[in-house]
Amino acid sequence: MRKSRSTTMDPSVMGTYHIYCRTVRRAFLLGMDKYLNKDFSHRRTWVKERVEFLAAYFAIDVLFFAFLSNHTHIILRNLPAKVEGWSDEEVIRRGCRVFPYKFKRLGVKNSEPTEKRLKELVRDRGLVNEMRKRLADPSWFKRQLNQYIATRANKEDECTGHFFQGRFEHEPISSLFALLICAMYVDLNEFAAKMSESPSVSTSSSIYHRLQGRAARKKGKPASGFDGFLAPIFKQDEPQGYQPAGQLGSRRMSDDGLFDMTLDDYVECLEMLAKQVVEARLIGKGKPPINKDDVTKLLQQQENFVAFTSDLPT
Repeated sequence: MRKSRSTTMDPSVMGTYHIYCRTVRRAFLLGMDKYLNKDFSHRRTWVKERVEFLAAYFAIDVLFFAFLSNHTHIILRNLPAKVEGWSDEEVIRRGCRVFPYKFKRLGVKNSEPTEKRLKELVRDRGLVNEMRKRLADPSWFKRQLNQYIATRANKEDECTGHFFQGRFEHEPISSLFALLICAMYVDLNEFAAKMSESPSVSTSSSIYHRLQGRAARKKGKPASGFDGFLAPIFKQDEPQGYQPAGQLGSRRMSDDGLFDMTLDDYVECLEMLAKQVVEARLIGKGKPPINKDDVTKLLQQQENFVAFTSDLPT
């Protein structure tokens, strides 16, 4: 029996969630749809750009993602303590950006309230409290993502109706070890689906954007369009040099690393897993794509990851 989302996702408590959903009718509405003979791959760029926008306003970290031809994966961590530290004015300003349709009815034009209107809105305690709750809620983050993509895609197709399946699925992630497993599973998805030649060049995944961001910084080029919206993950990596997170105007919510490893360590393990996928295909066991159990088993076998594998499930 499917559990109510309210019992497994509490926006008032910090949590990390793997969220995934599919497009309707099993159609490839984010990639090459052979049935319709149309290529919708450009819509994956829409998804990434929308996630990037939302990451700047929600009290939520974007940790990992993968956008495929007919479904999306994203790992989010909500930070309710952050939103509680914002002033009422900041909460309303952020709300105006994320929920423009709601505030348009309240007299706010172009998602930016005048100072007079802002003072009036702040006096509405119910509205302020509602926005505080929404801005720390992964469910609202995903809703604003899906609604935007659905509206834009339907306009392009000159049609109406659902674009994504009505209910997105999610799994709470209870430990760093579980997060590492899920992260690698997500970053391998595009490669496992034969959409790229290696995890490192999977252009619709978070690992690609982290690597491209680092490469751009080494060349002295702007890197914010790659990993500026992603929360830092690896404690041993060099600071990225972005504006401090969590401020109105910054691109992401926090700058706290999670894993005591480097990006190169992580990529090394991803490539090991990718090799395993290729070997499975060669002997005719390449379907379905790699799963979380495969990731767990590989991590348990690697001496380089003892710090992470010691408490992994057997």
